[in-house]
Amino acid sequence: MELTYDTAEPLFDGAVNAGKKTARSKDITLFETPLKNSYFCPGQEIVLLYAVNKQVVTVRIRDLQLQPFEIENGQFSPTQRCSKVVIDEETPYVQDETVPFAVGCTLALITLIILLGFSIHRAYHAAKVDYNSME
Repeated sequence: MELTYDTAEPLFDGAVNAGKKTARSKDITLFETPLKNSYFCPGQEIVLLYAVNKQVVTVRIRDLQLQPFEIENGQFSPTQRCSKVVIDEETPYVQDETVPFAVGCTLALITLIILLGFSIHRAYHAAKVDYNSME
């Protein structure tokens, strides 16, 4: 990622050494997503960029959706979400709960099968003890 900005603009009021500057990211895996998908993150992404004079530029991006290629009819492809969870937003983003639900049901079923198997084993194979003969 490369960012070119001009510190002579009014947004950078009082900037020292005002002028056009360029900063680049060292990370080549920013916003990584599978082919034919777009990247979407409702939360705040913080990207560190580095200028030639070793200054660090912090870029904060919010509600980001991007797709570098294979855009059809001007529409984004299916989204690949970032792992961040957004709290205190006006529009809540619903998390997919399918996998946790399936894992929970599977664990409950395995527990029931083990308990049932143990009960059957104890009923048929455990040694019968006559406690009356122990007196």
